[in-house]
Amino acid sequence: MKKYSRLCVVLLVVVMLGALPLLASCKKEEAKPARTAKIKTPDIIKEGTLKVGVNLGFAPYATKVDGEYVGYDVEVADYLAEQLGLYPEFVAVDPDQIEEKLNDGTVDVVLSAPMDTSGVAVSGPYSEGGVAYYTNSSTEESMAEVSASYPVGVQKNSVGYWKLLDVIGAENITTYKTDSELIRDLQAGAIKYGVLDSVVGSYAQAGGSMIKLVDYVEGKSALGIASASGKKTLSGKIDEIMKSGTTTSLFESLNRKWLTAAQQSSADTK
Repeated sequence: MKKYSRLCVVLLVVVMLGALPLLASCKKEEAKPARTAKIKTPDIIKEGTLKVGVNLGFAPYATKVDGEYVGYDVEVADYLAEQLGLYPEFVAVDPDQIEEKLNDGTVDVVLSAPMDTSGVAVSGPYSEGGVAYYTNSSTEESMAEVSASYPVGVQKNSVGYWKLLDVIGAENITTYKTDSELIRDLQAGAIKYGVLDSVVGSYAQAGGSMIKLVDYVEGKSALGIASASGKKTLSGKIDEIMKSGTTTSLFESLNRKWLTAAQQSSADTK
């Protein structure tokens, strides 16, 4: 009987220890701070939640690491949601889907939207990016050789993709699922030229990628927070938040954290 009693005690301890992570996770969930919503439906899609559209695979802006969203835009979304008394919920949105996803009710806002995006309201700007040609850093290639080295690589449905369609046509483009795959081929010499957002390209350079900026396709563009044009209350609240001194300080901090090392001058990258 004593043996069975000791066995039961051991089993009970094991079961209790096994339950600790579950109890800890419950406590963690319970510790989530309460927020008082400053905006409600129908101005947002879901009560208590800000559905945020981000372009995934777009480091340093937004990407997934171990199933979690991380990046510059993720921190912007966290702050924006907190200021609105909401919790962020992330949705992958390609740059060509901004107007569609906002106006069909898929998301409440889209981050890193060009300020001149049609059919939506855009608050900001809070950042800047430019679509640029990149090549392997060990080569002496220049813009004069681009047309002789088609096709040009670019991430499918990125801002650069749509710009290249207008500039050189679909027949001169090779598409990639992600920027990282394009950068890999540029470094390997599998493709001579690729088009990247300059922040993405510079971030890759800072991380050791052997690529260099050749020239911008059409210059730089300011980026902001887009919302559906019909949701005046939401866009008005975002405008107020964007104009506050606290927000300005936050963006300065985020720029130092995520972008300063990446934003190399054109002179340094040519």
